[in-house]
Amino acid sequence: MMIKKISVIVPCFNEIRTIERAIQALLSVDFHREKEIIIVDDGSTDGTREYLEKFHGSKEKVAVLFHEKNKGKGSAIRTALRKATGDYIIVQDADLEYDPHDIVKLIESAEKNNALVAYGSRNKDIKNKYLYPHYYWGSKILTWFINFLYGQKITDPETCYKFVETNLMRFIDVQERGFGVEMEVTLKIIKLGIPIVEEPISYSPRGFKEGKKIKTKDGLWALYLIIWHTFHDMHFGPVDGILRYLRVRSSKPFLRDLKGKNMLDVGCGRQGYLGWKYKNILLSYSGLDSIIVESSIQNLNFIQDDVKNLALRFSGKKFDIITALAIIEHIDEPQKFIMESYELLSPQGLFIITTPAPVAHPILHFISSIGIINKEEIDCHKQYFTLEKISEELRQKGFTIVYKKRFLFGLNSVVVGKRA
Repeated sequence: MMIKKISVIVPCFNEIRTIERAIQALLSVDFHREKEIIIVDDGSTDGTREYLEKFHGSKEKVAVLFHEKNKGKGSAIRTALRKATGDYIIVQDADLEYDPHDIVKLIESAEKNNALVAYGSRNKDIKNKYLYPHYYWGSKILTWFINFLYGQKITDPETCYKFVETNLMRFIDVQERGFGVEMEVTLKIIKLGIPIVEEPISYSPRGFKEGKKIKTKDGLWALYLIIWHTFHDMHFGPVDGILRYLRVRSSKPFLRDLKGKNMLDVGCGRQGYLGWKYKNILLSYSGLDSIIVESSIQNLNFIQDDVKNLALRFSGKKFDIITALAIIEHIDEPQKFIMESYELLSPQGLFIITTPAPVAHPILHFISSIGIINKEEIDCHKQYFTLEKISEELRQKGFTIVYKKRFLFGLNSVVVGKRA
């Protein structure tokens, strides 16, 4: 893998003492690739904004963006991502606690390992100085907790130096406004099943008198985020996640032989779960959903669109397998959707569909009304299908039924049809 261009994002709030040196340091380091520097002034009031206003436009490959009010590091990163054009992004704090020369290590490591993510670790095979013991031990505890919960071996989940493929960073869709962004990004990457490559980096911490802004409350918030993300992902709450697991499990016998195949996952959800789960064996994956962040990441393609545009969006393409897990009940014209799915399949291709039964209707509405599952999704159900009805719908459109079964106490059905 060759990385051609790097986007360096510099969130900045009241850093008049270091901002000039930070810019010069980034400009002086030769990445041996094209680079762009995107500075986001996050409502500075100490003269940083005035300096950057004068600086703005005076340096090639340096862009400066401004927030009128202080919104936090996460918000600054979101703003910069909209402008980033590099293959990968990395965040450089303006206080220069991290040495820009170490970015070269991460670029080379990502290329060598064909990695979507490479972290600069302050704790891996290196002894860095920490000014405050409670910061050091707090970081150690958070790291241990993550590794224990998720079976990881990372050494520095809150590092600023996260070298991440740009489309992946957009797909993650940062929501944290403040310093919680560091933990949010790490947790979402882990939950997508993406390996994190780590390289040792130097670290020169500054004290509170020098302008350090991270406080103890940020560590406590990081702990809360770990717990919250344990039970949530990008789309589902705890119960929704259990229901998704059961749908995937019901389909699993037909998801075992995916090596070298092309999959279309209709209604893939915000996370594109099946794509990430089977990424390493599929030839290609296309996930369609109205709430997905549209992006292409290696062999994964996420398309933001409505299912009614299925035939038009994938005109001329063929898939070996199409999944539609808990989506047909949302569709106005289910017969049209089944017919279009048939046309998009290669000969002998499989169509896997799951759907709640009519008997599930009152139960779903009750548990959604009390907030246990997503109410908006349940309210937009158009109709429900018995196992016999959904099987017959597939037969009428030309499918041969190779498998059908009720699951979850008969509240849901799974049907697998094969194209002739």
